Amino acid sequence: LPPVATVFSLSPIWLLPGALPALKARGMARLVAFSSTSRFTRLESAEPSERAVARSLAESEARVEAFCAEHGVAWTILRPTLIYVEGRDANVSRLAGLIRRFKVLPLSGRGEGLRQPVHADDLAGGAIAAAGATAARDKAYDLVGGETLTYRVMAERIYAGLGRRPMIVALPP
Repeated sequence: LPPVATVFSLSPIWLLPGALPALKARGMARLVAFSSTSRFTRLESAEPSERAVARSLAESEARVEAFCAEHGVAWTILRPTLIYVEGRDANVSRLAGLIRRFKVLPLSGRGEGLRQPVHADDLAGGAIAAAGATAARDKAYDLVGGETLTYRVMAERIYAGLGRRPMIVALPP
């Protein structure tokens, strides 16, 4: 690795603790890492795999914080919600692809689950700002989008963005 003072970690946070010694050895003094609000929202999930992800996020954050405290590295952890960027994310873009392909969107139940989509460009700006802000050192922030939408409303907006009339079929959960 080349010498580096500020590190932006965009990989899953559970991969970061193993890389920290090498990053510190190359001069890391400031770390901005991404995690996820799933750390909190999936903790009580009925799905065991989602609870495991929540635990892994929390444990990894704790390991990052402990390493940084022990080695004098200022850290900031950013926890976004549902991330989107036109054509390049696994959330909104995937749903848009399904709508384009099948035209009809089957929905489990009424689609009342809440989402707070946040654009990747906003996250990038936030990460850069956090790296330069003394007040953001040794803190974690939950980063949410500008509004809270139901899954159904989010899907309707994707239809609108594609210039299509929504064709959503509610199925029993």
